[in-house]
Amino acid sequence: MTDTASGGEGHRREVETVVRSLDPKLVLQVVVSGSDRKLFAYRQSPDDAFHIVFATRKTRDAEHCFSGPGFVRFLEAVTSLPVMGELRNTVDPVSEDWVVIELWDGGGSTGDETRLRRPNSASERTILQYGYDQYVVDFDGALWDSIRSGCAGLGAPS
Repeated sequence: MTDTASGGEGHRREVETVVRSLDPKLVLQVVVSGSDRKLFAYRQSPDDAFHIVFATRKTRDAEHCFSGPGFVRFLEAVTSLPVMGELRNTVDPVSEDWVVIELWDGGGSTGDETRLRRPNSASERTILQYGYDQYVVDFDGALWDSIRSGCAGLGAPS
């Protein structure tokens, strides 16, 4: 079953559903907004590498790099999220652990927005906010480390 990641009231997800957004090969712009960092990646055509600008609250200057294998893995993961189960006891939807991911493919649509909660420990899983519901999704925790490390984890090898 295919669906977009931006849910709404009354649109419950089925367990073992894969929430799909845009085709990662066609995405031209990615914005990742968290409480302490922001990533903006863009390219002119699907054949180009992404130019990444990465900024954190702790540093004055932003990093700049071109996308590498870490960014490609991240983009593929956020455009296809396997739902593992629904949370019965939801977590705070306004905590600093939530990240908003916006994707745009240059088409006529407004793009796609996904809200994910990154885990705080090895025993936690990534959570997807879909409308008013929350779901555990199969998302490689190492990808969160790549995002936290900026160009070192996402950029092309030097």
